[in-house]
Amino acid sequence: MDEVRIMPIGDIQYGAQGCDLDRLRRHLEWGVKQNCYFIGMGDYLDVASPSNRRRLNEILLYDSVHEMMDAKMQDELQKLQAVLAPTKGRWLGLVSGHHYWEFGDGTTTDTRLAQFLETKYMGDAAAMTILRFKRSSGPHTAQHGTAKIWFHHGQGAAQTPGGQ
Repeated sequence: MDEVRIMPIGDIQYGAQGCDLDRLRRHLEWGVKQNCYFIGMGDYLDVASPSNRRRLNEILLYDSVHEMMDAKMQDELQKLQAVLAPTKGRWLGLVSGHHYWEFGDGTTTDTRLAQFLETKYMGDAAAMTILRFKRSSGPHTAQHGTAKIWFHHGQGAAQTPGGQ
């Protein structure tokens, strides 16, 4: 059977000061050259933590302010999409982490990213995908193996094995 490589991608935190886009581009380029598949692990943009979203929902703002914020988040998302574009169609799915933006129409930066990458949005924080393998050649093309992958974003900023 042919080797299958799967690269988890998460905590890009696009927009944060420490986000290294050149390193990300090189990482993705290597993965594409190696014919890898990708799994999205959340926190693609550095925007709106749960507490930020809660506070923003408590404030009564004009529709024009919400629309302006949505437009800015869409612009940021499009910049990240340009970086991820070479990987389109090679994603097994992606989950949300803690940082995302919810647009006025109910979509999020993560659901829109999944659509752009031509993959499934697998939900909030954890998911499972099942891969079924077949022989790459020969007279027998029946299923040859299965891999179950449970993936999740994680929680908190733990620095020790006992942390969340």
